[in-house]
Amino acid sequence: MALTLLFVYFLIKWFKQPENRAYLGVLTGAALGLVILIRSQALILVPVVIVGILVVMRHRGRKIWRDVSIFLFGLLVMLAPWVWRNYKVSGRIVVEN
Repeated sequence: MALTLLFVYFLIKWFKQPENRAYLGVLTGAALGLVILIRSQALILVPVVIVGILVVMRHRGRKIWRDVSIFLFGLLVMLAPWVWRNYKVSGRIVVEN
């Protein structure tokens, strides 16, 4: 629950002040990545957050895709080692095995 609250905190702070706050996008993705490592059902939040980024930051033009990429980068930094380990063990790309 604490990691979910941390994720929501970073997300709201990032949405309020997206200019010059790219690090908040990375922290948002990383916090969600940690939540996913604990509860894989939280993967359902990834498309919700991406749609949220598209809606909230629609006034930023082309920078919106940079924001989505920054969020996904933070998410992948947290998930990639575990997914790689699961791939080596089971031969499948999964978060939970």
